[in-house]
Amino acid sequence: MKKVLISVSVCQWFFASLLLLGLYTPDLQAQTGTETRLQFKDYSLESGLAKSEGAVYRFAGVSNGVDALVTVRRIENAALVDLDLSRTGTNDAFQPNVRVINRPAGGGVGYVDFDIQLVTAGTSSPTEVQTFWATPVDVDGLAPRTRESAGLSMSDFYILERASLLDVSSEDNLYLFSCRTAADAPGIRTTATDNMASVLYQNRSAFTFRAKVFADAYPSNIDEDAATRLFSLSFDPSLPKSYRAATSFPVELISFTGNIQGDRIELNWRTASELNNAYFAVERSQDGKAFTTLGEVAGMGTTETLSSYRFQDLNPLAGSAYYRLRQVDFDGQETILSTIELNTLSEGLQVKAYPNPVQHVLTLSLQDASDIQQIELLNLRGQAVRIRPEQTQPQTWRLPVDHLAPGVYILRISARNGMVHTQRITVS
Repeated sequence: MKKVLISVSVCQWFFASLLLLGLYTPDLQAQTGTETRLQFKDYSLESGLAKSEGAVYRFAGVSNGVDALVTVRRIENAALVDLDLSRTGTNDAFQPNVRVINRPAGGGVGYVDFDIQLVTAGTSSPTEVQTFWATPVDVDGLAPRTRESAGLSMSDFYILERASLLDVSSEDNLYLFSCRTAADAPGIRTTATDNMASVLYQNRSAFTFRAKVFADAYPSNIDEDAATRLFSLSFDPSLPKSYRAATSFPVELISFTGNIQGDRIELNWRTASELNNAYFAVERSQDGKAFTTLGEVAGMGTTETLSSYRFQDLNPLAGSAYYRLRQVDFDGQETILSTIELNTLSEGLQVKAYPNPVQHVLTLSLQDASDIQQIELLNLRGQAVRIRPEQTQPQTWRLPVDHLAPGVYILRISARNGMVHTQRITVS
């Protein structure tokens, strides 16, 4: 699904149109127009505990009259080793150093979320920057078992190499660019365009960057540094112009939702516009990794109007299942648009937990509450945390969670027939 890039000048629109038609390949000689190059160099701790959740840093002078307030919003199974490591890579890029904390024995996944707010210099007042590119550089790994992912807030447009080594998915309203191999090269390589992706932001004052590390279990003699990875988020507008053969993936998907209806699951999605859209493929997975195609839904071809679609899974999996929406152009090019997770209990017992993320009270709606034996909330170590479920109606329970530390928990509901329902819950 493709859309012409709406930029700030006729020249840029012209080049973007040729790129999408395959008549133009960006190179280092392409013009950068009026795109702003943000520069993350000098920072100081504004508030909070350094390198911890809630810490706020000020990067002074990222642009003319503009500072950046960087908040360490969330740290999951990770440690922030350095906020901005400048002795390697690119001096004006934002370069956090992140380590998975339960290595080397067990392996794991860890990430740090950074909320970046652009403000008027010397103040906390948000200010918009008209146009800028954000490019995670050198998203790779370390053989044989460590891989990186870089997440960025969604926008209207992103590009990557047609022969890119990165997979693209969505996670928590972020684009997630993930290295599919554990291959590594020394340092931060700004010339490795097959290991980078560029997101275009327009009239934005805030966005989120996620630095994520996947580390499988290692032998005990492997150094802990194997799970420590340096990320580099560059705002150099020349980088997206340097791709040898760029592919554009404008995001036209408005929503992708799933609802449990009796013994089936109904999936619904809406698009804002489509260009050369042949069809959507609906895919399902038990583990969120290996997907199989359930069916296809014809697209609208080319349209600038809102379109709505529906697909039903008549034989849903028991427990947790992932549904993925894949879009295919008439020329065979494919784009993964979105992935969602739904949870059911076997034998018709259905569970809905909302809101998720939750801040104060989690509400559980159960089709047959009489079969429930126990409701638990576990931390990521598998330990039960203190909760007091309150049954407010025959089919509704309330779980106050405002006493819990922010983070990811596992909701576990045990039924008298021996079935167990689990679901990830984020407390914000």
